[in-house]
Amino acid sequence: MAKRFGDTDIWKKQRWFRKLSPEYKLAFCYIKDQCDHAGIWNVDCTDLVEDLGIKEFDLPDFVDKCNIEFDKNNGQITLKERLRLLDKGYLWVIGFIQFQYKGKEGLVNPYANPVKTALLLIKGYGLLDEALSKKWITLTQPLDEIPDYWVRAKDKEQDKDNTLHNIKHNKLNNGAEISKNGNGSTIHVSGADRFAAKYGTAEEFNNYLQKNNTSEM
Repeated sequence: MAKRFGDTDIWKKQRWFRKLSPEYKLAFCYIKDQCDHAGIWNVDCTDLVEDLGIKEFDLPDFVDKCNIEFDKNNGQITLKERLRLLDKGYLWVIGFIQFQYKGKEGLVNPYANPVKTALLLIKGYGLLDEALSKKWITLTQPLDEIPDYWVRAKDKEQDKDNTLHNIKHNKLNNGAEISKNGNGSTIHVSGADRFAAKYGTAEEFNNYLQKNNTSEM
């Protein structure tokens, strides 16, 4: 089960959130739970409506409402981008990486394993430079000061992909045991702890199991 930080102050101190309809409040929390570890949600309003038990959902209006801010001095409405619709049916929760991965000093460690892959993901969408320049993400060290940062991040992703591929095809080199049931629909894996230790999080492992109709022993 993936665990994430939540902002308890959002219900009392964030006026933009308090002004949302009950359906939009629920949708915002739903998307934060359903997005990937970079804050990117594969838009599926059909599932959202069904899962939340609401009658309809206007995604563009929802995004507009979430991107409203109220000036504390005069109460005037201004804009603050919290959500962005991306191409090919994706939505980005802009503050997700900063909120989830910041340390005690309010900075994100680019060496942390989930941060590496998260930055690589938003880089692929052409969002990284903007996120850094607008301080949506503030790092403990500039990426251009880290030699071969992207090479190592990509190698790590490829290594992880290879491991997942081996799991799917009954080949795992770290000592984990894999067995299929009679009809071949379920793969039982006893190496989740090794995988999680190697990559810093079990989220990707569990997501893989769910997407491929597998279960962990």
